[in-house]
Amino acid sequence: MPGTLRNNQFGATTIAQALDDLAACDPAIAVVGITDYCTTASFRAAWQAWQAGGGAGIALLFPNVELRLDVPTAKKGLPLNLHLICAPDQVDELDEFLALLQFSYEDRPYACSHKGLVSLGRAYKASAHLDEEASLRVGAEQFKVTFETLRESLQSNRWAREHCLVGIAGGADDGSSGLRTDDNAFSSRRQSIERLAHIIFSSSSQQLSVAMKKYPRVARTRYPLVAM
Repeated sequence: MPGTLRNNQFGATTIAQALDDLAACDPAIAVVGITDYCTTASFRAAWQAWQAGGGAGIALLFPNVELRLDVPTAKKGLPLNLHLICAPDQVDELDEFLALLQFSYEDRPYACSHKGLVSLGRAYKASAHLDEEASLRVGAEQFKVTFETLRESLQSNRWAREHCLVGIAGGADDGSSGLRTDDNAFSSRRQSIERLAHIIFSSSSQQLSVAMKKYPRVARTRYPLVAM
């Protein structure tokens, strides 16, 4: 979605225009996940545009917050990405949950919140006067959560257990397949991460088949998921 903190490739396209483009697709798109990194800001902006008439025909928007784990993939050394998804009426609670997650830099913890990410960005750039938007982007790029911390937070938080879905990428670049090595040294870590997930994003029928057998709670659908 235009305005996302990372990978914003929409140019001059506005949020309303992006929603209109989706609404004009054939076959029709009914539900759209609004993705951003470490924040629900893009979802909130898209929700306002949708409520004002943008994307007429789209039935529902939902927040999809992408986080990076401090687990690098073997192929490209990229941090594995993970998504937290909830219903739109739970977005305030999702922000509260995100703020409980922390990343330590130079022995100081930074929360996954607007204020925390801005502070992290300025600390990383060693510039207390770096403007807020740039600091926020840098902070979101640097923020990584440990798998153990995230798993404990998800399991111990009642709201997260009842309202939050966990999705992970299944690919080799920045997904769970990227933890495969010739010696299977990270096999147990991969299984633990996939076991935490409700959703595995994958275009591989073989991976979907294996996931459905090994992890019964993993969602399976023949319909495409659109996330912007």
